[in-house]
Amino acid sequence: MPPPGGGEVWLVNVRCYSNSGQTAGAGRLSAKSLWRYACYQYLMSNQILINIDVPDLKSAISFYAAGLSFVLRRLLFDGSVAEMFLGSARVFLIQQPSGSTAIPHSSVTRDYANHWTPVHLDIVVDDLALAIAQAVDAGALPPTTVTKRDWGVIAPMRDPFGNGFA
Repeated sequence: MPPPGGGEVWLVNVRCYSNSGQTAGAGRLSAKSLWRYACYQYLMSNQILINIDVPDLKSAISFYAAGLSFVLRRLLFDGSVAEMFLGSARVFLIQQPSGSTAIPHSSVTRDYANHWTPVHLDIVVDDLALAIAQAVDAGALPPTTVTKRDWGVIAPMRDPFGNGFA
């Protein structure tokens, strides 16, 4: 889809900010750059972020990297959040103490005992036996069942913090 106005050249002042709010740079954009910037802004404002609460961020980073092959991108908010990637999925590990309020203005608290939720990670792998062994070696609870379905094989597991994944 071409930029609005066809081949017109747009020049727009753009100011970029760092995480600290400091100006990182300013400049003028051509029509092509402006279009790329607009597409980037659209994509960045229409995405799903996966947040996983954990009681110990350092242990969680270690598990998700070694056990599930996630890649640490950066630490945020004074080291209380880790942004990790697996393929195109962005996952944020968020350190939250057990017993802390999970939902504001409610009595629901975080509990890291083994639990399952209808919303969980399903990770597609080429070698299920190898993936299970890697996750278990890193601290995951092994699957109690491995079930063959029409669409593939599933092995429900838990991370060391009780969060389910398959």
